[in-house]
Amino acid sequence: MAAAGEEVARVRMVSVGHILRGSAELNRLRSRIKATFLDRQLSKEHWSVWADACKDFHREFEHLVYPGGTVMLNRVRQQDLVALQTAVVFLLADPMHFRSGYLKEHLWRWLAHCPLQARELSQLERAALRYLDRAASREFFAMCKFMHRRGRDRFWSSVSATLLSSDVAKVRRAELLLIHKGSLFAGAMARRRIMRNLAHERYGRI
Repeated sequence: MAAAGEEVARVRMVSVGHILRGSAELNRLRSRIKATFLDRQLSKEHWSVWADACKDFHREFEHLVYPGGTVMLNRVRQQDLVALQTAVVFLLADPMHFRSGYLKEHLWRWLAHCPLQARELSQLERAALRYLDRAASREFFAMCKFMHRRGRDRFWSSVSATLLSSDVAKVRRAELLLIHKGSLFAGAMARRRIMRNLAHERYGRI
């Protein structure tokens, strides 16, 4: 019981900085695999260096990819208080590492059905607004669905204000988010239209 209590206390203290440091370390470990991959066939020594890099990555992956690992991640759907707090901070930190996009997509979906305090909603709204500053990815659309259900008036006012931006791409993302506000079906159709246009640009008529 003491060990379990210590683990909960450790995760409870998770911060944006903690998550970003873990993300940076995971990226470093993965870069070692990539850097040694092509030379692994040159000799036994090169193979050993590559194999060690793989072992280090897989050994550290569980606790670096997400605070508390799979156990804490699964507790989000059980609406565990500490797990919910950890999930919110993870989305606020917005780390970029192997599998992070999938994690953020799942968290946005799960949290849409969880009880959240006003402070946590404010943090998620801050995290959501940052998505307008970069190209839309898979978690962008999960965020849109979350905000359709949980976004508050102040958040939508901030999104609407973005329409005055001189950044055309940012304005388009804001418009797409606002479409989701009115209707998830309309949002899904807009996403489908975007993907169809991208496919046409890359591969021609399909």
